[in-house]
Amino acid sequence: ADANADVAREVLGDGHDAILAAAWEHGFLGPESGRLEIHPLLRAFLLEQLDRLPESIEASVRRIVGVLAADGLWDECLAALERFPVPDLIGSTIEQALSDLLAAGRIATLRRWVDLAHANDVRDPMLLLAEAEIALRDRDDPKAQILGAEAGQRLGHGNASASAYIVAARAAHFCDDRDAVTKYAELAYSTTAVIELQTTALWVAFTSASERSTSKARAILDRLSDLGDERPDHTLRILHAHALLAMNADGDARTAAEKCELARALLPHVRDPFLATALLNVFAHLVVLLAQYERALTLTEDLLTEARSSGLDFVVDHALVTRASALIGLRKLSAAQRTLGDLADRADHASAHVLANIQLQEVRLRIASGDLPRASALLEREPAQSLSRALSGEYFGYRGLVLAALGEIRSAEDAFRVATFRQEYIGVKFLCALGAAIIALQQGDQDANSRCARVLLRTAEEGHFDSIVTAARVFPDLGRAGSTNEACARVMTLLLSGSSDVDLGRRAGLQMPRVLRRHERLSPRERDVYELIAQGRSNKEIARTLFISESTTKVHVRHIFEKLGVHTRAEMARTSLDEPTV
Repeated sequence: ADANADVAREVLGDGHDAILAAAWEHGFLGPESGRLEIHPLLRAFLLEQLDRLPESIEASVRRIVGVLAADGLWDECLAALERFPVPDLIGSTIEQALSDLLAAGRIATLRRWVDLAHANDVRDPMLLLAEAEIALRDRDDPKAQILGAEAGQRLGHGNASASAYIVAARAAHFCDDRDAVTKYAELAYSTTAVIELQTTALWVAFTSASERSTSKARAILDRLSDLGDERPDHTLRILHAHALLAMNADGDARTAAEKCELARALLPHVRDPFLATALLNVFAHLVVLLAQYERALTLTEDLLTEARSSGLDFVVDHALVTRASALIGLRKLSAAQRTLGDLADRADHASAHVLANIQLQEVRLRIASGDLPRASALLEREPAQSLSRALSGEYFGYRGLVLAALGEIRSAEDAFRVATFRQEYIGVKFLCALGAAIIALQQGDQDANSRCARVLLRTAEEGHFDSIVTAARVFPDLGRAGSTNEACARVMTLLLSGSSDVDLGRRAGLQMPRVLRRHERLSPRERDVYELIAQGRSNKEIARTLFISESTTKVHVRHIFEKLGVHTRAEMARTSLDEPTV
């Protein structure tokens, strides 16, 4: 309402109060959402008359847009300039509006500003920066990188130039162009004296280095720590940095999660959506590693909310990958399959990193459903060269794990040798160690049971519980071997209870607790069978996966059909069990 009055004062001059009162009295003005609104017919008439004025109204437009911009009313500024375009004013207003629009995730509005600038042949380098920001959110990383670099160069020295170079550095990180990340981050750092921008530039350089070189990452973290940035953003970055080092350099999932937990408390005070979503993404991933699957689903919902509200659509892909991973951990295989289907619908615009993660989740889904040949087939294709060492190592670790369980020992050992070159990264060394234990069991080594127990306990000590769940699903005898050690048996009992692998635990000789479930239309066993039917498994395959006879499986299938009122598996697959949304 105050801004409304300011604009009226600017347009009408000193007599604005009297004019507004008369307009109100005659019905030309009325209240709308707490503001004064001109009657639509009067608005159309006045705009028509403005077009007929012989003199330019540019001066009035400049005054009005100035008033609106001072109050951050960017929609009103856009409407005014779309109706009465002033090219240089469009460029300067984009510069003023850019940070607010990005922080609010208003990418559609920013696109309208860019379209307006192009329509009026605006040459302002701020337009390049705006386009680079949009391309970054569209995950058109090469375009974002080149536009950001060009904008930085043309803007010269200052905060806008630093912001442009930061966009170029972020895009280079997504393109896995490490040299370009370093180059643009350093340009951003040296181009501005504003500590917030310097901190952001170093942070982008750190996140890139943490995936490749621990020594370089620690050196950048030292520079970050020395900056006198007292904002919550900076504190969050330092905690996040220590989490990444614990995760990537030390393989310490517990410590990394503890750092993320502390940093998460600062999220309400952080404005940078890239910073907020990156933390939530890493935290959710760590919680899956810790086999805290239900909590991972909660964090994933927080990540999806943050991504959608801030206009970072590509982050949705990462959130859905983690959601699928957590659902597989809980053995909610139908829900996981639907999530992977959602990811498949988005695959045309997904990064190589996301596509590789989707493939790994498909592998984990096949493992959980007992379909190791299909899991192996999915792992036959060589991973993309552009993948990070961590993800590439995980890929070969899974390949070795599945091949070891299938008895293809030589091929499994070859896969583990490739993975070993990347085993300094989180999880890879444990996949290799668990795989080696499976090979020892397959070959009948004399100390295989005690070796398995040692590997399982060491993996548990580092917090890599999801790797244990996956390995036990791949090769159930691993659990039996581990159960010969009392401490290992306790760990396995807790883990397999939490992952709904009660039958797997009982088959391993563990004293599994009774599972208390909410009331469902299907019994717990019938739901297990339902999940596997939904995966396209035959009765024989279901019987083998659940350690029951094929005749018992047929009875369960018949009861499921009766309860759901269907006659075929195809009908059943189209029937919802009204599972809660996750």
